[in-house]
Amino acid sequence: MPFSPHDSPSAPAAIRPLKSRTRLLLLLTGWLWAGCAFQGLFAGRNALEFYQGQARGPEIYAVDGGYALKASVHNHTLWSHGALSADELAAVAKSRGIAVLAITEHDNLEACWGKVICFRDPSVVKMGYANYWQQMAALQQKNPDLVILPGMEVAPYAWWTGVPPWLRLHGWDVHFTVYNLTDAAACQGMPTLANHRLQPAHPRRNRGEKPYQQFVAYIADHGGLVFLAHPESKAVHRLAAAKTVTPPYPEYARDLLGLTGFAVLPSGRDRLLKPGGIWDQTLAEYLAGKRRAPIWVLGDADFHGGDQQLDQVLTWIYAAGQDEASVLAAMRQGRMVAVQGPELAGLRVTEFGLTRPNQEKARIMLGQVSGDPQATQVRFALSRPVAGMSARLIRNGEVIFTARETRFAYDDSAYLGQSQPASYRVEVRGEGDFLLVTNPVFSRVGKEVSGSPSPIIEDRKIH
Repeated sequence: MPFSPHDSPSAPAAIRPLKSRTRLLLLLTGWLWAGCAFQGLFAGRNALEFYQGQARGPEIYAVDGGYALKASVHNHTLWSHGALSADELAAVAKSRGIAVLAITEHDNLEACWGKVICFRDPSVVKMGYANYWQQMAALQQKNPDLVILPGMEVAPYAWWTGVPPWLRLHGWDVHFTVYNLTDAAACQGMPTLANHRLQPAHPRRNRGEKPYQQFVAYIADHGGLVFLAHPESKAVHRLAAAKTVTPPYPEYARDLLGLTGFAVLPSGRDRLLKPGGIWDQTLAEYLAGKRRAPIWVLGDADFHGGDQQLDQVLTWIYAAGQDEASVLAAMRQGRMVAVQGPELAGLRVTEFGLTRPNQEKARIMLGQVSGDPQATQVRFALSRPVAGMSARLIRNGEVIFTARETRFAYDDSAYLGQSQPASYRVEVRGEGDFLLVTNPVFSRVGKEVSGSPSPIIEDRKIH
């Protein structure tokens, strides 16, 4: 359930001048508190060779009348606590076979306690929104063999309890990644504390999900895509008697209307992903007509540097073209697969859809709805084996089939023959931390389906 609003412990009506020692402590506290889930500030940098791979080009495969694009989304550069410059990040991406590189620098992460201290991260606001988008356009021009997807990571709201030096900052790590919002005026109008669009400017009260809903609605109304970042991470940062506290917030994936989706990997595989959990509840609401659109999942690299690699967590994007507009459209439509683990080169979904029993291959129908009453067989396939593989087919929040092969076909005519609506999704688990999560395909017999099916094209690497 969402957090319940509650009044914080009362704060002084007026803030008295503080002694220089206390002021210095607060300033130091603020500097240490900056960062995305506290990992970015201390990510550090290894030698550039540590991050580079040996790919000869981006991994792009022709499939379903379009392309399967290997993507790394939610990444940071030196502009916001990253270890690499934008040029270095692009070079590393190409060396690791990345076709789509989404850069999400921090927006103006700022939280103030009275007039005494403000915590500010390196940010897009500091360099200027217009300048940021110009820099991203220039990076794209220098790297025509990459799709550079510019975005931002935003922390809309936080609130305070306590008094110095026993201060607590709450909600500092509730973050969202935003894409397709590149107008400077629209960015400046985002309802965030940093933009002074939320009142009061220095809150000492938990307003629950209301500020986040206001933010999500604004992004959606302006045509942007907005994803909940690291929803199951817990962040507690301490310095002396002061600390920040952000408990996990997976409920927001269900309760914030207008979200495009959430990052299921690396943080989101517990309450959100479990069969019958929060995500499946939202899919059931969509099938029942209680939601205008499903909530999609993707994998966030959340790359800063340190010992991370750019492709530890990937998102495969199934797009009609190899350009920014096609990628954004595919993300909006849920045509994505999230995957995490070692040895990911070339590993992708090559079939996933509803077919008639006599068909030998399924289109990749991620995010799509079938209205064919004779399409009662679910077909799924991976491009190659996975060590220790176990694939689970989940229908309406229930595991209905488990396979240990890279390809399976499941006849669900007994259920679909009753004209029951259904969502189907697949999880593949393997050795270590390997996990692959598809977005769902739907069966809603009798529902008008927009658009025409894509032709089946042989899955083949074209780069």
